[in-house]
Amino acid sequence: MKKILSLVLMSICMFGFGKGVNAIDLDSLPNENISKEQSGNIYNLKLQQTANENLRIRSGENVVLDLNGKTLSNDAKENAPTIWIEKGATLTIKGSGYIQRPAPCTAEGSTGTQAVINNWGTLNLESGYILPTSASIIGINNFADATVNISGGMIGTTEENTYGLWNNGKVNITGGQFNQGLNANQPIVVNGSTGNLNITGGNFINTTGNNVPSLAPVGGSKTTITGGKFEYQDLEKNTVSSQDISQYLPTGYTMDKYGNVIKPASENEPTTSEENSQNVEKNNNVKNPNTSDSIYNLISIIAVSIIGLSYIIKKKMFN
Repeated sequence: MKKILSLVLMSICMFGFGKGVNAIDLDSLPNENISKEQSGNIYNLKLQQTANENLRIRSGENVVLDLNGKTLSNDAKENAPTIWIEKGATLTIKGSGYIQRPAPCTAEGSTGTQAVINNWGTLNLESGYILPTSASIIGINNFADATVNISGGMIGTTEENTYGLWNNGKVNITGGQFNQGLNANQPIVVNGSTGNLNITGGNFINTTGNNVPSLAPVGGSKTTITGGKFEYQDLEKNTVSSQDISQYLPTGYTMDKYGNVIKPASENEPTTSEENSQNVEKNNNVKNPNTSDSIYNLISIIAVSIIGLSYIIKKKMFN
């Protein structure tokens, strides 16, 4: 684990946009690659075909990006992510398709690790596939005071020294898929020293056979896990085992042999014996239809019979 963390720390450094970045923003849309519609203060973008763009979401903008089964990439000629979200901006990603970056920028003055998405604002990942396709690239780089909410979609790593999500802000994971495959040799999720990571769902799967965990904390980061599935799948040996994330589980939470995080029984939820007792008490409070209800019905029948008989006798006497 120490070796993994040292590799992680050695691989990460601060980086910015770079000088002279040729970015595309909402003012430059629509174009032949990306359509744009506005509804109130929400901008709806849709990929019309595979595009190589540096897309920027500016402060104050609320954007929904539909990948529409296409790919948004980056030509890697500039030291910039495929998408960056400024502070005060919101981007929601939906629809099937890919967002990727093929390789780090090699232009003069380009240094440090680069990303598919840089987030200083709010990023909501509902679907789509975030894929860094070369070493020393991060899928989503979440900076301090920024927020990422992941409810679906997929983040994958397949190359050495590549990371799916690096968090120095706040990340909430309620669903989605996190896959380490092929040559991936680093954790797919790294919670940086200022990061606050909350996981309540999602599947975290390593299929490389090297048993590198899906999650790694750094420094004083805060990591809480109350749901999700964490497992190793060795495809060559055809074996499956759970990842040990017990150190991140609150009191009472456990894991089963399949890597599922198990929620403890609530103190307010009755146990099986308590439920049985409550059912017995409930049944005892229900009137027995063979006792009081039957007596009431019998008395009613007798009363009606007496009235009827009296009427017949009286009619015969006066006739």
